[in-house]
Amino acid sequence: MSALERNWSMVGRALEDVDDVILRSQPNNQSNSMGWLLWHMSRIVDRFVHTGCQGSPQLWIKDSWYNKFGLDDDINNTGMGWNEEQVAAWDLPAKTCSWITMRLLTLRLANISNLYLR
Repeated sequence: MSALERNWSMVGRALEDVDDVILRSQPNNQSNSMGWLLWHMSRIVDRFVHTGCQGSPQLWIKDSWYNKFGLDDDINNTGMGWNEEQVAAWDLPAKTCSWITMRLLTLRLANISNLYLR
């Protein structure tokens, strides 16, 4: 089992009883929601594996995942540098959509990275 799969498995167990309200809530205006952090983590992995390691298109762009999340197709948009207003204004998709999307991205990334690292 790859480190990515193991880590996302732990995240999945941690989120089992978390509903959309909790997933979207920010503890304060200087903190990100759990959902935002999940999205950010998946974007960083996608960018690292595809752009950094393989020089290939990111799945976020290639498969138009950005549409499901209501964001643009900027390959560098991983949430880094977002201000408090941007974080608060972003309408995170429902947990099911978010989790399935991030899990699918991760499984595809894990398969691709396993091939790349052999």
